[in-house]
Amino acid sequence: MKPFADKDPDEIIVLGFDFSRLLGVGETVTSATWTAGDSDGVVNANLLSGSPNVATPVVKQIVIGGALGEVYMHRAIAVTSAGRTLILGNQQRIVRGGYSA
Repeated sequence: MKPFADKDPDEIIVLGFDFSRLLGVGETVTSATWTAGDSDGVVNANLLSGSPNVATPVVKQIVIGGALGEVYMHRAIAVTSAGRTLILGNQQRIVRGGYSA
């Protein structure tokens, strides 16, 4: 999976994970949590604004702030209608100027 696009610390963005390839027939995402950890593995709740939004099969989160030069690991932990816990993760780098392809 390609890392999330770079983010400027002043940007407020929405990130998302699509769990469709992991769900069984008729299975849905019923709830989710989201974490963001720095390169040392320290979880930083200050990067997240509010709770994740679940619109099965997609989980989205508003992301704010971040320390310049840091690379954060975002993880969405989804609970499904079948009682399974599924996790998707991806990295995002914080740079001045934000998005770079």
